[in-house]
Amino acid sequence: MRRRALLAMFVVLLLIGAYGAYVVSYPKYPEVKGCVNPFAVTKPVGRVQENLDTLAMVCPMLAGMCRILL
Repeated sequence: MRRRALLAMFVVLLLIGAYGAYVVSYPKYPEVKGCVNPFAVTKPVGRVQENLDTLAMVCPMLAGMCRILL
């Protein structure tokens, strides 16, 4: 029992060491200057659409389609 526990600990430490060596040797990407992140520039719209004509036209169409499908 004690031998299995030591072997399991050795395997776990070996895996941790291999992963650590992989992380340390992983190449770092160069920093690129002049590129703009498009998501950082855009801002969410804080207003609600005022035109409800489209909504008033789409709702009856969807209701009619649901009646046809059912």
